[in-house]
Amino acid sequence: ERTRELAMDERRDFFRYGLPAPPEHLRQAQRWLAGVILNPETLDAHAAVARIRQPDAESAATRLGAYTGGYPARIEESLADAYPAVRHLLGTGRFRELARRYLPLVPKGCYNLNAIGGTLADLLDADPLSAELPFLADLARLEWAVWNAFHAPPAPPLDVSELTEWTAEDWATATIDFAPGVSVIRSRWPIADLWAARSTPKERIDIVLEGRPQTVLVSRRGYDVECTPISELEARAIEALGDGRILIAVTAELAAAGAQPDQVEAWFAGWSERGIVARCTRSA
Repeated sequence: ERTRELAMDERRDFFRYGLPAPPEHLRQAQRWLAGVILNPETLDAHAAVARIRQPDAESAATRLGAYTGGYPARIEESLADAYPAVRHLLGTGRFRELARRYLPLVPKGCYNLNAIGGTLADLLDADPLSAELPFLADLARLEWAVWNAFHAPPAPPLDVSELTEWTAEDWATATIDFAPGVSVIRSRWPIADLWAARSTPKERIDIVLEGRPQTVLVSRRGYDVECTPISELEARAIEALGDGRILIAVTAELAAAGAQPDQVEAWFAGWSERGIVARCTRSA
């Protein structure tokens, strides 16, 4: 009953100002407002007074400006937090234009600003900026992996004392779980070096780009995210183990690909030192 009274009051206000009644359906109003926010240049303030409770076009434009300006600003701020290296290399102006182009790609139904930027790299794959800076999409993929690692839930470190009684057979059929947020990003560009230069003044950045592909392990140590260039064989080991493959099968494939036993041991030692191994499980 109260809802009906409010609706009647609202209609009386519109008639008082000589305006037509507001839209009957909430979805219709939401779609109209979304269109105005995504395409503010299409706003007709005089027509807008028929949709919002304002007496004139100037008031309507002012009220809607809080949304047409505020929403893009929040999206840009979120993307800047997630992609500091991309923003640094592009500069504030060009990054703002990129954020504007990204607005239609913001995931629908996503209410967490930390999660909205996941497809920026896909946009950059076909964006004119990549003609000038061909590494940009891969750098964005690395930064999104860094962002996910930073926000990943914490995992308790591996308790190696639980492994002291394992036999060789136990290890052969064991599986390894990596900590949340661990990932591998490949690029034909030195993306780890570019990411590391995100706070270096642009005039001082001197990175050789051509002929320097990098495969990067992304992991978190405490509150710090690390980007470590690794070999292709180590990357394949991490991915295979992350897919749940048993240890003996993975090591056999690595050996066939040319990996030496001391290399594999060094990888495991490095993973343990970084704290990226969360759990080792023996087959039942």
